[in-house]
Amino acid sequence: SARAILEVPEVTSALSGRTLVQLSSGTPQEARNLEAWARGRGTDLLCGAVLAWPRQIGTDEGAIVLSGPSEVLRRHEGVLRALGGTLTNMGEAIGAASAMFSAVLTYLGTHWIGFAHGAHVCRAEGLDVTDFGETLHALAPGLGQDARQMAKVLTTEGSADPESTLETAGNDIARLVQLSQED
Repeated sequence: SARAILEVPEVTSALSGRTLVQLSSGTPQEARNLEAWARGRGTDLLCGAVLAWPRQIGTDEGAIVLSGPSEVLRRHEGVLRALGGTLTNMGEAIGAASAMFSAVLTYLGTHWIGFAHGAHVCRAEGLDVTDFGETLHALAPGLGQDARQMAKVLTTEGSADPESTLETAGNDIARLVQLSQED
């Protein structure tokens, strides 16, 4: 949709010599294609993604990831910071922010599915789903630390002192499958 708007002749001509900041969803390849298109029209480009719910935009809870030329980002950083609490420069590679957004969305998608399944387990056992939500909220700092630790382990290809084994995790998953099969 954004590309269709940008290709309207009046819009295209108005972009020459300006900076285009693309913050809608897309893939890294779409960002690279847009970069080539913008470059051919004398337009600077920053591609990014908003990692926030609408109510969080403009607040400290919002976050934006951006990629593109550092000097272009520096020129527009003040305006961009007004959109969200955190502004993270993912680097010069124009598709980097789209890749990070996709990685975060992958995590969130499975998180949403996991929450819905957990809520089903709670209801099936007569537990209040609100209590489930509160339990996860209390665990949130630890879950964030766990994500950091997992990234470190994946980056270094191992952990010298694991707190859990693959066998233990596999047994946990087997129990979830068992729970789903029980009446």
